[in-house]
Amino acid sequence: MVEVRDPLAPAPRRNVAGLLLTILLVFLCLALVGGLFLGWTLLERGKCGTGDHTLRDELRVKTFALGVFGAPDWKETYSTEPYHVMRSWLSETYNAVVFVDYLLYNCGHTPTDVATFFSDESFRTQIMANYQDLEQVVVCSKGETTLYVYSARLNEHDYLTYTWAVRDGKYRILQAFMAFPVERQEMMSQYASRLFPNLSSCP
Repeated sequence: MVEVRDPLAPAPRRNVAGLLLTILLVFLCLALVGGLFLGWTLLERGKCGTGDHTLRDELRVKTFALGVFGAPDWKETYSTEPYHVMRSWLSETYNAVVFVDYLLYNCGHTPTDVATFFSDESFRTQIMANYQDLEQVVVCSKGETTLYVYSARLNEHDYLTYTWAVRDGKYRILQAFMAFPVERQEMMSQYASRLFPNLSSCP
């Protein structure tokens, strides 16, 4: 006599366990592949000889100062170009500006590169080319970070500016610039402490 199984009867437990084990193995394989891909993406850099940026560079800039400069007091912009990934915040309320420029050295940077890019001449002709009456106040360093403090004028207003240069590994330099009217120096110091608590000012 042939036994006919009731189609409404529950499946044997071993089949359920096997199905769950298969699902778990598929999930683990997908997680491993995804992890390897993400790791490769974050570790890669642009090809030497080009100014290409990567996902890692974008994430570095987009997570910098996360939650520090918010609306409605600050208006944010983001852009990329060869050798640069940039993000800026402009405040008409405080008449202030902050920007970060992630400098891409896909062949690696040298101490000479850093000294040249952040030289006094470079401040006057490139970094702060729109300002007048520049005067270097002080420069100080701690670890991989250097802070350049300048006073300057813009649109008949006196400003104090902070520029941090962070050697972010062998292939990247993070430049962060902040300019506030001199009468808002206390506010500027508060923002500086949030961005660079270990080097918010020079002694």
